[in-house]
Amino acid sequence: MSTEHQTRTVTIEEAVRAAMELHRNGQLDEAEALYRQILDAAPENADALHFLGLLMRQCDRDAEALALMRRAVAAAPDYASAHNNLGNLLCEAGKLDEASRHLRRVLALAPHDPRALNNLGNVAHASGQADEAIRCFERAIALSPEFSLPYENLGRMRLRGGEVAQAYALFCKAVALDHTRTRSRAFVGLALCELGRYDEARDHYRKWAEAEPDNAEPRHLLASVEGGTAPTRASDDYVRSVFDGFARTFDVHLQKLQYRAPTLVVEALRAAGALDAIAVLDAGCGTGLCGPLLRPLAAKLDGVDLSPKMLEHARASGHYDALYESELTAFMRSRPGHYHAIACADTLCYFGELDEAAQAAFAALHPGGLFAVTLEALAADSSERYRLTHTGRYAHGSQYAQLALARAGFERASIRGEWLRMEAGNEVAGHVVVARKPAA
Repeated sequence: MSTEHQTRTVTIEEAVRAAMELHRNGQLDEAEALYRQILDAAPENADALHFLGLLMRQCDRDAEALALMRRAVAAAPDYASAHNNLGNLLCEAGKLDEASRHLRRVLALAPHDPRALNNLGNVAHASGQADEAIRCFERAIALSPEFSLPYENLGRMRLRGGEVAQAYALFCKAVALDHTRTRSRAFVGLALCELGRYDEARDHYRKWAEAEPDNAEPRHLLASVEGGTAPTRASDDYVRSVFDGFARTFDVHLQKLQYRAPTLVVEALRAAGALDAIAVLDAGCGTGLCGPLLRPLAAKLDGVDLSPKMLEHARASGHYDALYESELTAFMRSRPGHYHAIACADTLCYFGELDEAAQAAFAALHPGGLFAVTLEALAADSSERYRLTHTGRYAHGSQYAQLALARAGFERASIRGEWLRMEAGNEVAGHVVVARKPAA
C-alpha cells in the first residue's frame, strides 16, 4: 500500500507568525533568516519589515533598523506601532523633527498610546521644550499608571530642575514597577544623596548589590557613599556597563545637560598651538562627540574607548581613521611616541589617581606633543587630592593635577576653571588642563 505525502503551502501570514515566535524565543539568526525569506517573496510586507527592523535594533544594527522601519511605514502608512518604533529610533539618532512627525502620526491614529506619548516627551525634552515634555510624560502616566518609563523620564526632568524630592518619588515608583530598570535604581541613590540622605543611599546600594552581585554599578556607587577608602579608579566593568547602557541615547542625553567638555578640550588644544597635528588620539572617545572638532586638526585621527557600543556610534560618525576597544592607559602605553596631540574629554573623571594616565599619555606623545583633558573640580578650599563623589565620578584638585603631570615629565601645565555641564540644575565646576611633553 502506497502512502501519499502532501506538502501544504505556508501563507505569508503564517510565515510571519513563525518568524515572530523564533524572535520571541531569542533565536535571532533563525528569525532574521525567515524574515528575509518573507521579504524576498513579499518585499513590501509591513509586518516583516517592522519586526526585522526591531531585530536589527536589538542587534545594534541601527542603520539597517531605520531603513527597514521607513519601508514599513511607507508600505502601511497607518501602522501605528511601526511609526512609534521609527520615532524612537530617530530620537536616539538625534533626528528630532522627523521623530516628532512619526510620533504625532501615532497619536493621530491612537490618541491614548502611552508609549508614543513617552517617546514624544523624550523628543520634546531633547528639543528644549520642557513644558511639552512634562505634559507628555504626565499624560502617559495618567493613561498607563503601571508603565515605568515615563516615571523615570519625568523624574530626570524634575532632578535637572532641582525638584529633587519629586524626582526621588518618581524614581522609586519606576523601580517598584520594573526592578530591572538599572538607570532608575541609580537615580534613586543619586536623589537620596542630593537630599542629604546618605544612610538611606548606602542601604539602597547595598540591597541592589546583594540582589545583583555580578553588576559593577551598585558596587561602585556604594563605594562613593561608604566614607571609607575609595577605589583609586572606576573598574573597567563599571565604565563598560554604564556606557554600553547609555550608548543609544548618549548624544541626545548630553544635549539636555549643555555638555561643553569636547568643545573646551579642542579649544584648549587650538590655543596651545595644535593647529596641524599629524596624529591625534581621542582618548575615551565615546560616541565620537570630539570627532568633528578634532578632525580639522588631524591628518590621522584615532579613537579608543572601553565601550563597544559607544564605539559603534563613533564608527558610524565617519570622523575617525581608526577606532580601538581598549582600556586607555594600556592603549597609550602600546603606542610610544605615536601622537602629536591627545584629547581626553570627560574621561579622567573615572580615575582618582592620575599618575598612571599621565604617564601613559606622556609615553604615547611625540616630543613637543600636547595633552588636553577636562577634570571635575574639587572645591577651591579642599585639601584633598581627589574625591569619589556620589555621582560615581571623581573630582580633582588643581594642584594635584599639576603635580601628577609634572611627575610624568610634562612641562608646567596650564589649568583654568570652567563649568562642564549642568546637573540637578547646577553648573558642574571643572578644570581644563593642557600640558606639553618637552621637545627632544
